[in-house]
Amino acid sequence: MAAKNKSAKVNIKVIAFLIGILIIAGIFIHFRPQTNSPTPEIVTTQETTILIGLSSSLKTGGEPREYQYSNWIQDDGISVPLVGQQLIIGMSGTNGVGKYGEFSSDDLGQVNEKFLSELQAKISTYFLNEGFRLDDKNTNLVPNDYYFSTIGFEKGNIKCLSSVSKQSDPFGNISCGTVNSEQMKLQNELSNVYNEQKSSYQNSPIIFRVDKMIGDFASGSSSYMSGNQWIAKNINDVWTTVWAGQDYPLCSDMEKYKVPSSFYPGCYNVETQKEQRTYAD
Repeated sequence: MAAKNKSAKVNIKVIAFLIGILIIAGIFIHFRPQTNSPTPEIVTTQETTILIGLSSSLKTGGEPREYQYSNWIQDDGISVPLVGQQLIIGMSGTNGVGKYGEFSSDDLGQVNEKFLSELQAKISTYFLNEGFRLDDKNTNLVPNDYYFSTIGFEKGNIKCLSSVSKQSDPFGNISCGTVNSEQMKLQNELSNVYNEQKSSYQNSPIIFRVDKMIGDFASGSSSYMSGNQWIAKNINDVWTTVWAGQDYPLCSDMEKYKVPSSFYPGCYNVETQKEQRTYAD
């Protein structure tokens, strides 16, 4: 009986000791010096700063986001892509979109010519006050027609485009960026293909892109109102279009110019009148 009492007393002491250790550890954790974990550095570009300033000026609360789909027309008339940031403005102000204007309901009729002209005027004033200049080549405004209008601004190597669309939500798209130098280099190298494509659009100011270049072959797209894909080959140091269209290329053309299958998803066989999804090099 005495042994049992002694064992119980030992267990009580062990439990008390463990509880004491836990209390001391808790006090240490609570009162220990706090250290801030490192936060990732936020890289702020010129484009981001400009668009944040515009959002603040218009009181939209919108946040810039990465954007690579704007096209800038150079002095030589060739369109090049911009890499930068985009600010979207709309009626609801959700998912990072800046809310502009007072809308009691989802009434797109309020997004009219008067509303958009006043908005574009405020955007223009902001950019001009920031030292930008208007760029005529990248400005497309038709009086009293705001179904889709664009104003271009330029300051050094920063290019900005402000586009608004009537009766649409979101209705504003402002992007700022710098010229994609790698794409511009490829486009300059394939200038002959660019001229060939431009002539097929009656010399309109087309959007011309080089998507892939491997060895003596290149592929890309061109568009104006509508668009098509193209494949080119370097023949005697001259880049020449070997196919352009919206459908599959002819298998006979691909065989004739020995185009690698990686440049097209399939081809059309005239003899079998069927599409071939693969082509053996």
